[in-house]
Amino acid sequence: MENSIAKSILQGQITQLEVDDQSKEHITYASPDFPLSIFTQEYSHSKMDIIPFHWHPELQLTWVYRGCLAYTINGESFVIDRSEVVIINREQLHSSATVTQDAATLCINFDRSIFSPAILENYLLLLIENPAFTHAIVPLSKEQKERLENYLEKQETTALYFSVSNTLALLFEDILAHFDLSTTYPVSDDLELFNQLLRYMENHFYDPVTITELSTYALINKNKCNDIFKKYTSYSPISYLNRYRLNIAKQKLLTSDASISQIAESVGFPQVSYFIERFKKNYQLSPLQYRKKYKAE
Repeated sequence: MENSIAKSILQGQITQLEVDDQSKEHITYASPDFPLSIFTQEYSHSKMDIIPFHWHPELQLTWVYRGCLAYTINGESFVIDRSEVVIINREQLHSSATVTQDAATLCINFDRSIFSPAILENYLLLLIENPAFTHAIVPLSKEQKERLENYLEKQETTALYFSVSNTLALLFEDILAHFDLSTTYPVSDDLELFNQLLRYMENHFYDPVTITELSTYALINKNKCNDIFKKYTSYSPISYLNRYRLNIAKQKLLTSDASISQIAESVGFPQVSYFIERFKKNYQLSPLQYRKKYKAE
């Protein structure tokens, strides 16, 4: 990943994406009685903002109300804009990035328990628990857009609980009308391996990781390791790892006063000259120039 992390805003407050060492995002609910969270995310294209690969046990609705975003979900990539929403099933590995301009999203993370037991049992569980349902892109009507715009202005979750639940139910009604519930497929072994390798990288990025080490860890050969990363990220394992390291470095440049050499070493680049070279190649700015340009924002 070669980008900085997009800014999340929950009830008017800037928050950080909380992801553990299993790539699991931890969601904050306004109240334990309302398992639903509404927040916005702002992406700066010049800073190459992204939301890195992660997953969460809740479902998620995302509406790109400004600009457009490139999404990758379990290796499938697509671009969405304000004319539609994407609903992502629980425990799906996904990431997002800008395309040509700044972007902003409205996100609604919700537990399936917001729906009544009868609705769940007779309709939604057939969809949500089907491994073939990873996500759905749903076109929006004018009325649905107006509702979502209203949620942007009023992010107090408990006050919107009934309206949001109703909106989600109608969107799922549309999904069910077009999804063949008889469609099934087994969980991909490659995806499981990718998850495993991704977690290893995220826990050892500061070490001199090699493709031999990755392959040995996952009990696969080097070619298989390379193929898996190309399949889900379009990068080789080491190229992806270096981009991940640079992403961490960018955060450190903006949030700490550590020296360039200290940051380079902390993210797995023992040679500061190579770190500066890689950084400038990816971002057209040296680490010092990047810090001076964006740290005050």
